[in-house]
Formats: sequence, C-alpha cells, structure tokens
Amino acid sequence: SSGINAEYGDTNSVSCVFFNKHHLISASLDKTLRVYQEGTVGDPTTYTCENVLEGHEAGVTHGDMNEDHIFSSGEDLTIRLWCAKFYNPIRTIHCGAEIRHFTFDQDLIIAATTEKKLLFVDMKRELPSHSIDMVDTVNFIWLYGARFLTGDSAGLLKEWDLPSGALLRTLHGHMAEVYCIQANKSQIFTSSFDGSIKIWYLSELKPDPSN
Repeated sequence: SSGINAEYGDTNSVSCVFFNKHHLISASLDKTLRVYQEGTVGDPTTYTCENVLEGHEAGVTHGDMNEDHIFSSGEDLTIRLWCAKFYNPIRTIHCGAEIRHFTFDQDLIIAATTEKKLLFVDMKRELPSHSIDMVDTVNFIWLYGARFLTGDSAGLLKEWDLPSGALLRTLHGHMAEVYCIQANKSQIFTSSFDGSIKIWYLSELKPDPSN
C-alpha cells in the first residue's frame, strides 16, 4: 500500500474519500475537500493536491461526485454543490440538521439527517422541498430508478417508492445497525455491526439463504 504525500495531505481526520477516472477527493474535518490529481502516468500511487475547496464552516463528513458536480455535507448542517471542472462553489443547501448520508440522481438529492428525517432536495433550489419522518436513524441510502433503499440503526433494510415517498416493504435479516448498501445489476449487498454481510436478490429483495 502507499499513501499520499503528507506535504499535500489533509490537516485533520479524513472522513470520506471518493473518486472518478482522473481525480481522488478527500473530505476532512478541517472543513475542506482536497482534489488530488494522478501524477505519473501508469503509477496509480502518485497523487498531488490540485485544489482545496473551502466554504464549509465545520467539518466535512460526506462527499460524492458525478461528471458535473461535487457534493459535500458537513457539521455546519449544509449540503454544498461545487463545479467538478473549475471547483468553484455553486450552491449551498441549508438542511437544519447534520447529514449522516446522502445520495443523488439528476436534479434530486435524498439526505438522511441525525434528527431521523429523510430530506428531498431539488438541486435547483436552496432548501429541501419535503421530508419524511423516520422511526430510526438512517445510516445509508441507495437510489435505483424510481425506488430507493435505506439501512438504519434498527438493523432494517427498507424499500421506498421515490415519486410518492411511500414505504413499500421492510426487510429483516440483520441483528444490528445497517451501515452500508451497495448493489450491482442483480444483487444488493448490506453490511452491519452484527458482523455480517448479506446478499439480497434485487428482483425479489429476499436475503440469499447461503449468507
């Protein structure tokens, strides 16, 4: 393994890293995001800091990106959008609570807050459009098509209808908090503090009996 040169590294705890084909971005509790450019051609271990994104008034806790935008959330109770080409700030969304996790698709952001709410944010606006009150704290959101999944502190995986916000089903299987959801074209993978990773069939959303 190798690390990024400390000369260019974050000055506080790194809370999240994410990347695309050309850049690695770190989110840090020093209130910044740092954009690293791959250095030597053919050497994926060499990166240099190309830009530092400043604007958050407290630690940055989560981030993600697509081809056009960089997204970040922080302890300052905001979600911020940045230009992925020029790195300038585009928009600040005031959420009123700290964001535990968020996901996005086209012009929509879905965010889970520490106050047990799901916020739905139109990227063209600066405030959430509506919200759903949750029974338990949501740790992770996975969006696919017109539906999305949440993993929560009660160990439950829940499937939701995106247009209506209706809860479609609750899936039991984990014995402790669900902290991560990933998926491919046919399966969903969930991990939990119960020490297990479960595989679910996307078509049926039933746990694989072998796990």
